[in-house]
Amino acid sequence: AQRPMKISLFEPQPLTSLNITGPEFQMSGECTLAAPSPDLVQSLMGFPAAAGKIVTRATAIRVAAFLSGVKMLCNDMAKMPLVLRSTTTKSGRVRTVPALDEPLYTILKDVPNQWHTSYELRWYLASQYIMNGNAYCQVIRDQKGDVLQLNPLDAWYVVQKWDFTDPKKPHIYWEYNARGDMRRFEQDEIWHITNTNIEVAWTGSQIIALAKESLAVLMAAEETAGRHFANGLGMGGFLTWPPDSPVTEPQAQNAVDDLKKNFSGSQNAGKFTALPGGAKWEKMTFNAKESQLLESRKWNAEEVIRLLGGAPLIAKLAYGEKASTYAATSAQLDDYYNTCLLPHCVAIEQSIMRDLIDPKDRARLYAKHDASIILRGSLRERSETY
Repeated sequence: AQRPMKISLFEPQPLTSLNITGPEFQMSGECTLAAPSPDLVQSLMGFPAAAGKIVTRATAIRVAAFLSGVKMLCNDMAKMPLVLRSTTTKSGRVRTVPALDEPLYTILKDVPNQWHTSYELRWYLASQYIMNGNAYCQVIRDQKGDVLQLNPLDAWYVVQKWDFTDPKKPHIYWEYNARGDMRRFEQDEIWHITNTNIEVAWTGSQIIALAKESLAVLMAAEETAGRHFANGLGMGGFLTWPPDSPVTEPQAQNAVDDLKKNFSGSQNAGKFTALPGGAKWEKMTFNAKESQLLESRKWNAEEVIRLLGGAPLIAKLAYGEKASTYAATSAQLDDYYNTCLLPHCVAIEQSIMRDLIDPKDRARLYAKHDASIILRGSLRERSETY
């Protein structure tokens, strides 16, 4: 018997209004073009929001505030060296040194495959990890089981499933379909990192789905601002003429058409004209100041950044007039690292322990980010400390 497909608690409800919940959209877990699953429809249509904007990966990264937050986190996560370390006990003392003799050392720190540097691979994984909630790498091993290469997979094309062939020992596998060629990866072939696994314990949640309303409002505000600047008149309304005006209806329409043709668009800003026949302009919309457009955009930008990293990330990106202040640069960096970066670093390091290090070596090997590149503070503070 087929297992019913689990419906996410965070699945956008407007899908019902799109008439895609009828019997032709079956829920058995199988997905075809004739009977697509809600997940497929959602991936094609995006996440509808109350603001009227469709939130997808492509539209979300075009929001400047969201992109700046993602870039900042990816830059800082990728630039920290990821070092495989080894612990040894000598004369009753535990010593930790870089595991230079382990094949995994150079793979994590320098060159994971023939196409990427460590920075490039980890930047890409960090972007997937933040936006999708999951990051995947194909793990290629030799006959001894040592890691030879780490090849990134696009998380948006990976589907995680359970294999219940052996009811006493179920296991996870992944289906990857990036270019129409379906491939199955077993658990020992994947390095999997999860973020915000708030729905299901073994997989992450997409931040663009959880924060779709905030992103949609910011997208709508950006579009409103763009349309405002594209309209050289900077206003919306209608023309009125006195009852005794000799202006005929065609002449009135010509006046409106002339305004649209010669005074709309940012290239026509600053021009002036005379309205014929005693016409009077009646405003029908609010201007940017009256509608608090600037304040709304600023607030929503801060809200999006707050979702990604909280107050320290807002302060580092210089968003908000009331951003937190610190007595020294080192205090700001310490708060930023502990609040924004450390949880992600721990998730990556522990996933390496689970997926890339052999169980028999877990007592002596572990991966650790070198945070000194983030926490070293200004040159003056460092010189005073030393």
